[in-house]
Amino acid sequence: MAIRAQPVKPVFQRMSRIVREVADMVGKQIRLITEGENTEVDKTVIDKIAEPLTHMIRNAVDHGIESPEKREAAGKDPEGTIKLSAKHRSGRILIELQDDGGGINRERVKQKAIDNDLISPDANLSDEEIDNLIFAPGFSTADQISDISGRGVGMDVVKRSIQALGGRISISSRPGQGSIFTMSLPLTLAVLDGMVVTVAGQTLVVPLTAIVETLQPEASAIHSFGASQRLISIRNSFCPLVDVGRILNFRATQANPVEGVALLVESEGGGQRA
Repeated sequence: MAIRAQPVKPVFQRMSRIVREVADMVGKQIRLITEGENTEVDKTVIDKIAEPLTHMIRNAVDHGIESPEKREAAGKDPEGTIKLSAKHRSGRILIELQDDGGGINRERVKQKAIDNDLISPDANLSDEEIDNLIFAPGFSTADQISDISGRGVGMDVVKRSIQALGGRISISSRPGQGSIFTMSLPLTLAVLDGMVVTVAGQTLVVPLTAIVETLQPEASAIHSFGASQRLISIRNSFCPLVDVGRILNFRATQANPVEGVALLVESEGGGQRA
């Protein structure tokens, strides 16, 4: 694994050229700051992350950062800044792409999603859910198709490539102040630490990086929710209790949680499930 580990520097260096090229094409002034270039990660991860990262950088230059005139009108420095950083955190690598642009135009994103029949017009979505609509297949807010964007090959492809690496991507955006995309990826694809569990007579392996803790559910902590959902209370917070055997059709009836073990895991969206 030590031999396979390589710094992310070559990928990061390639991005500065892309920022310059795209900024020239759209007539914007943009500076790229990189941090943690010497953070090491598996060679396979480096090879496969270049493409999604390129796409996100182009997006940040085209959609994220406003034109110099708009920036000056908003009292900002006419030169936009994109920050690309990498660091290790609990057995994974975190790559953050931050811009100081206009943030996500939530009204526009929601309207586009309604126009594309991705959501119903009366859907009540939180800011976070609206931001995550940009990962929907075929979603694009570009009005005209250009060399840079608007072809509908968008963030859904980025999300798929990152998930294929066993990673996840999240987004936080503040209107007028910019957006931060955070990618969390495994350090290596060669070795996977896992916990072996038995579900309805079937053996499964759960990746250790996803498990927060294991616990023995008590009857008092289990609560029904709706027709067939259940919640479990763990230290004053509720999280959905998922019956893996039922979902994977290993058994027809719901199991009694008290007789089993609950694994508290981090889900794709950053929440938790047991």
